[in-house]
Amino acid sequence: MKKTTILIAFITFSICANAQSEKISGSWLMTKVEKGGEPQEIYDPTDFAEDGNLMIFGMPLGTWKYQKKGNLIEMKSDMEKEFNGDWPIDKLDKDEMILAKDDVKIYYSRLYPEKIKEANGASGLIGIWKYADAEHETNLLKFEAPNTFVLKSISGLETSTSQGEWMFDPSDNSLLITGFAYNIRGKNKIVKLNDNELEFTHEGQSIKAAKENPSGNKIERLTFVYEDFPEEFDPYEIVPGKWQDLGELVSYLSTVEYLEYSYGTLIEDFGVFGYEPVLEKVEANTEKNEVMFTFLSIFQGDTMQTGQKFKDHLSESYNPFFPDEEPSVYRFLGTQTVTVAAGTFECAVIDGVDGEDKVKFWMINDKPGVYARIIREGENSFGDLEYELFELEAMK
Repeated sequence: MKKTTILIAFITFSICANAQSEKISGSWLMTKVEKGGEPQEIYDPTDFAEDGNLMIFGMPLGTWKYQKKGNLIEMKSDMEKEFNGDWPIDKLDKDEMILAKDDVKIYYSRLYPEKIKEANGASGLIGIWKYADAEHETNLLKFEAPNTFVLKSISGLETSTSQGEWMFDPSDNSLLITGFAYNIRGKNKIVKLNDNELEFTHEGQSIKAAKENPSGNKIERLTFVYEDFPEEFDPYEIVPGKWQDLGELVSYLSTVEYLEYSYGTLIEDFGVFGYEPVLEKVEANTEKNEVMFTFLSIFQGDTMQTGQKFKDHLSESYNPFFPDEEPSVYRFLGTQTVTVAAGTFECAVIDGVDGEDKVKFWMINDKPGVYARIIREGENSFGDLEYELFELEAMK
């Protein structure tokens, strides 16, 4: 009889321990850590897997095990030492768990993947949104189904990538961002949302975004190869006459003070362009028959010089593509009337190979030195597509 009683007690103990483990296992959101009474919002997706593994952002953090004696969770982690040890359970129900040890409390909210998937799918947020932040960076925010996002931040010629998870809560019209996008991470209040506009507040700052349409950014791929070009060609039969004549070039450019271009880099996995303004200051001296181009970029509201190109009867005199570089091989495709932001122009269309890059030029026939459009396509060191588009925005 005594052995039976012990066995029943052991079975009961095991059932209770297993039941508590089942209540703990699953997906949670670590919302807050409180140390010494000072709270800090966290928002880290955390999985207490049934097999005892502990995961954060889908990456292994350590292990966990429920201990009925003391009603605590034993956690071990080589990556984050502060998680190590026994964490008594201060509160546990179907939606909330609080662990407390010494003067530290960790707060968790239960995640329900199916509910998140349903709410996100009906939110109207899925797609690509573009906004500028306080640092004058261009940001492309891509919400994917069911709950992941990618953020591309473009500053000058540099691009950085952040990613994580997102959750829309229709009960309070909020947008929760987790991951490493620190400029929007946490709980955001949605102020406005329709097919084309998104406005939300983050830590008191208003962020206004516009919907991007990838299908509206169809790019012209340069499919030719080096072998497509003739081994011998006469530049004088290809390049417009006024571009070859230094006097004509300097005479026309003496009437120009600035050229403004939009410089677009293709964000390939987004299917859209990130644009930055580029200025070209023009200084032409008809008496000396020379011209200087100074290239300027705008970064965080400041204008910075990025380079200069000079042409006279000696320097660059051989280059009919000035102020760009002459490709190693090229050919004339014909004349085309092109409309860009700066106006409508008749252009000579020329494509070619410049080193490892393919290029295509729209050279304005009667405005030597001024391009209506340039496409440059190549690959980076990882073999990924690099695609650049320059278009004339304005002339002063």
